[in-house]
Order: sequence, then C-alpha cells, then structure tokens
Amino acid sequence: MVAKGNSEALKAYQSESQADTRLELEKALARLRNGQPKRVPPNAKINASTLAKEAGVERSTIYRYHSTILNEVQRITHSAATTRLKEKHSEYAQAEAKTKEYRQMLEEAQIHKEALKRENYRLQHRIDELEAFLKQRDEVIGDLQRKINLDQTMVLLK
Repeated sequence: MVAKGNSEALKAYQSESQADTRLELEKALARLRNGQPKRVPPNAKINASTLAKEAGVERSTIYRYHSTILNEVQRITHSAATTRLKEKHSEYAQAEAKTKEYRQMLEEAQIHKEALKRENYRLQHRIDELEAFLKQRDEVIGDLQRKINLDQTMVLLK
C-alpha cells in the first residue's frame, strides 16, 4: 500500500508541477507579446526557445508537456509571418507601381528627346542655310565695294 500512496503523491506532484509550469509559460508568453520580457531582449522573436528562456524552463518541457502553449506560439509566429508577408506584398506592389510610373516617365522623356533632336536638326539645317546666305551676301558686298573703290580710283585718275 505504501507504494500506491507514493505513486499517487508523485502523480499529484507532477500534475501540480505541470500546472505551475503552464502558468509560468502563460505569464512569459504574455510578457513576450507585450514586449516586456524579464529574461530575454525586448525585441526577441517569439518562439519556443525564447519562451522557455523567459519562463525559466527547458525547451523540451514545452514540447513534451505543453503542446497547447506550443500551438499558441506557432500561431503567433505564423500570424507574424503572415503579417510580414502581407507587408512585403504591399511594398512590392508599391514598388511595381513606382516602376511602372518611372517607365512611363522614361518613355515620355525619350519621345520628348527625339522631338528635340528633330527640332535641333531642323534648326541646324536652317542655320547652315542662313550662314551660306550670309557668306554669299558678304561676297556680293565685297564685290560691290571693290567696284566702288575701282570706280572712285578711276574717277580720281581722270
């Protein structure tokens, strides 16, 4: 009978110990979620390891005896990962929109550049025409001045 009493006492102790550990794990998880841990850095990611450190228990204890707490940690981790993924998708969509906008601006700038090149070519051609005209005019003026000078010289010689 003594063995049976010891067995029951051992089971009661284990049950009480598990309940105490569960309570510590729940408190530690609450502190981690609130960003106010006592034993790990405030910015530590919530996982089984950090929870075990914060609660002051072995990590294997969580895996062996407290699967509901482990499920909660995994849910939190999954939720955080899902949130980060959504944020990254949103950032990606914004980056894609900006890229599209910049490509449109680039295309418009290239079209404008081509139009300016055509206008520049046209103006350069006009400048060449006007310079040729001025050169021809200067030659005519030079010829006329030589004739005038020649005529004046002839008048003076007579």
